[in-house]
Amino acid sequence: MLRAVNRAHEQQRDLSNAAWMGNIVVENALPALGIVLTTSSSIAPAYRALAHPSVLVFFLFITLSTLRLNPALCRLSGFVAAASYLGAALFLGWRPSFAGGASLVFSSESGH
Repeated sequence: MLRAVNRAHEQQRDLSNAAWMGNIVVENALPALGIVLTTSSSIAPAYRALAHPSVLVFFLFITLSTLRLNPALCRLSGFVAAASYLGAALFLGWRPSFAGGASLVFSSESGH
């Protein structure tokens, strides 16, 4: 992406919105992929996605998307980050519980 931006700058033209959208989707899906591929099975399934250091990378990529100053691309960034994180959490065993009780979170291995 840096090369594409540099080329566009040298040619005094703008990158297309499709290029920015593709970059945002890929960047914001990478932390979720890292969570899925490197999470330890020794952590309880309900906390695997939450306790992973890659979670902090989401904030970096969402913040970087605001530098473009395009509200639609910022919303896309937040949506992709949220959706990919939820996908990673579901893949790792987290399941929401809407049954009565104090907690809305439980793991598929906890017997609920």
